[in-house]
Amino acid sequence: MSDLSVVEGRTYGPRTLVPTTATTARYAEATSDAGSWTTQAPPSWAGAVLFAVAPDFLADPDVQAFAGGVVHADQSFTWHAPFSHDVPLDVTGTVTRVRARGDNAWVSFALTATTGGTTILESTSTFVVTGTAPDAPEPIEEPPVGERAARGGSRRSASRADLVAYAAASGDLNPIHWDHDAAVGAGLPGIVCHGLLLSAWCLQPVADAGRVATARIRFRSPVLAAAAAELTHEVDGSKHSVALSVGDTTAVTVTAEVTA
Repeated sequence: MSDLSVVEGRTYGPRTLVPTTATTARYAEATSDAGSWTTQAPPSWAGAVLFAVAPDFLADPDVQAFAGGVVHADQSFTWHAPFSHDVPLDVTGTVTRVRARGDNAWVSFALTATTGGTTILESTSTFVVTGTAPDAPEPIEEPPVGERAARGGSRRSASRADLVAYAAASGDLNPIHWDHDAAVGAGLPGIVCHGLLLSAWCLQPVADAGRVATARIRFRSPVLAAAAAELTHEVDGSKHSVALSVGDTTAVTVTAEVTA
């Protein structure tokens, strides 16, 4: 097995990413975001910024040699300014820490997106890289491509077609989000929603309240394609707590802060 500590300090990028009216429209449709985003991308587009460089890390031969799988455990974002349309972002990611625990490694991945030397977004991701793929639970039957649970109000759901649309809009092309056999091979019962799509759902009511300044996201349990999920949202001044649950199981929690 490879020693993943060799990637500590390694930098990926820079990559250039440009939000436009067209890319924002595709992203908003893929995330079911009804907000008005005529001059800028929504704050959850930070997920697309992350996946401007995260694939370079995931495809690193030293990571590939180690990985039985990669789990996105948690994520933090700090927005210093909006993602203005037609303004290029230079995106760089760096592995800041690798902690080995048995056959697994916890990787801290820091990202910075700048425009003309001005920082627009900072983020930190925690990826758990496994040495061997976990044993898969009993696979579920793959749902029809367009099947999803009822949506509206606090209810959310994504069909397999929705997940393909989100993959195209965000750059997160991991096949566990659209290929049943790949998901089962990774130790899952079936296709699961992108974690950052779930966090985008959670950030929508926060963005309605003001400019999102910070968010801490914890991915607690996967959400299967076509599953029915429910948002709960609590507000204490400028601080917001959002949870996405499927039945009695909490899938994602977000703590965020807004500015006027």
